[in-house]
Formats: sequence, C-alpha cells, structure tokens
Amino acid sequence: MAEIVVTLSRRYDHGSKPFDELRFREPKLKDRIALGPPFEVIRDQAIWDDAVVWKYVDRLLIDVAPGAIQDLDYADGEAVYYRFRDFFTDASPLFVKRTSSSSGSGGTRAPSAT
Repeated sequence: MAEIVVTLSRRYDHGSKPFDELRFREPKLKDRIALGPPFEVIRDQAIWDDAVVWKYVDRLLIDVAPGAIQDLDYADGEAVYYRFRDFFTDASPLFVKRTSSSSGSGGTRAPSAT
C-alpha cells in the first residue's frame, strides 16, 4: 500500500485547495522511531495512545494545508482516527487474523482492539 486514503463526508475549504478526501503516506520505520508505538498490549488488550495516533496523522498527511485536520467535523475525524487504527492493526503481527482450516485450529487469539 502506498497511501492511506480517507474519503470524507463533505468538501472542506481550508487553505488554498478544497478537499473531500485525505491522503497520507504510509508510515516508515523512521516515523515509528520518532513517534513511538500507537498502542501497547497488556493482558491481551490493546491500549491505544490517542495522542500518538494523531501525531502519525499530522506527520503523514500529504497534499492538504497544515492544520486542515483540526477543521474536520467530528464524524470525519473519527473516520480518520479509525482508519489509522485499522492500518496499525493490519500491519502488526500482534493482531493475528483468524483463518478457517479443516484441521479445526483457527489461528492464535488476537488482542482486543478496544
């Protein structure tokens, strides 16, 4: 995946260019080193650090004026936040996807994402 894309519920006018979707570059190791992990797992429970997730959002935003995220409606902000959480859970080996198998074993238990 080259970009994370979030389609918004409406068109926003912030800066010189209106937008109705946001594009983010994919995080790199250098971003992880600079910002830290967006979650930790404690007793099979994912504990999300909202401030770190938003730091990734701000750092990785492309093609939109700085500060544009702050003007989003609440629902669009939630869409951005949860799209990033989805990205991190999809990228992490700590979140194992269950696969169906004829042998009966469905894989390892994944931490809860709450």
